Order: sequence, then structure tokens, then C-alpha cells
Amino acid sequence: MITINTLGKSNLEAVNLTRNALNEEPDQLKILVDGPGVAAEIKKFLETQSYNVVPEDDGGKLILTGTKSTAPEPSNKIKIEPVQIQNQNLNQTPAQNNININNNNIKRTTGFLFTGKNFSRENKKYGRIFLRKVIESLTKLNPRPDVIALMNEGVKLAVYDSSSCDLLKDLEAKGCRILVSGMCADNFGLTESIGAGRISAILDILEIILKCDKVVSL
Repeated sequence: MITINTLGKSNLEAVNLTRNALNEEPDQLKILVDGPGVAAEIKKFLETQSYNVVPEDDGGKLILTGTKSTAPEPSNKIKIEPVQIQNQNLNQTPAQNNININNNNIKRTTGFLFTGKNFSRENKKYGRIFLRKVIESLTKLNPRPDVIALMNEGVKLAVYDSSSCDLLKDLEAKGCRILVSGMCADNFGLTESIGAGRISAILDILEIILKCDKVVSL
């Protein structure tokens, strides 16, 4: 097993470190990562290299374990089967012949990760207003995000008397899953004050976020 430390690295640097480690053709890798955003990028890359990836929560530290798939390699020989067309009007359009040539209907899942309660360290009032505007805009998007995860100070966005709580409840009513880190809520003494979403374990949040096709970290 090879252990890779990507802590403090950007998404691109973390993926490149993982790519370089694959030159040794390891059967298994253990990768230390900073958060779900970079974890999603590494997971996506490893899956293209035939690795099965499992996230783990090791005492608050996020670790990805990648195991090389044991599926047999595909044969280089391509067998071409004859195609038979029966009772098909060649003058019909592809849609009329039930031929689906449009992939735009494929459902892509999107996850948002909020780790703070404002977007500005210098002007906190502006940062809070801007962040609320972002969440308000998410309620109007089509399609809307499939899941929103709140971690670190981001859990304060779901407190029942916050200006963003009703917006999160609106998103939840429209089908978006709102996941609130139970560990973070407990750390700030807010477990009993959460008014939107579902209190969730970090491992559950990571597993759901990593299954999204796209993750936006804010």
C-alpha cells in the first residue's frame, strides 16, 4: 500500500500527486485529503484508472482508500455482430424510430459544500449578505442542487433564527437534501438549535457528496 499526503495541496496538485503514485502500479492507496472538494476530484480520477474508492473518517481526518479493481481486462478483439432492421421506415426521423441520440436528458447530480457563515473575512456584514444571496439564488436555479452539506461554521446557516434557515427549508421542500454535520453542530453547541436539514455523521456526508457528479465548495 502507498500512502499519499495531499494536505495543504490544491485540487490539481493533489490529483497530480495521486497520478504520479500510480506509476508504481499499487494495488491499494491511502490518501490523506483536506476536505470533500479535493476528495471528489481524486475519487473521480482514480475511478477512471479502475480503482474502487472508499472514504473514511479517521478521528476527524478524511482518508480515501483506493483499491485496484480485479475485473478482467477487456479483450483487444472486437466482435462485430450483424444488425438487423425489421419493419422500420427509413424515411422516418430518428425520434420516430425510437433512436435516442440526445444525451442531454442524462441526470447529473450536483452537491454544494458550505464551510463558513460568510464570504469575507474583512467585511463580515457584506460576507453574510452575499452568502445569503447565494443560497437565495440556489432556490431559483433549475435544476437546483441535489444536496447541500454544512460543515465547520457552515452549520450556523441552519440555525433556526438565522436569515438563511428559511431558504434552506425552502430548498429542502423542493427536494434538495440538506446535511448538517453533527460533530460541528455539537462543537458550537448548536445541536438543539438546528432548524433546517438533517443532523448527519461526517462519514455519511462524505459518502453522499463523493457520489455527486460535481461538487462546489464555498
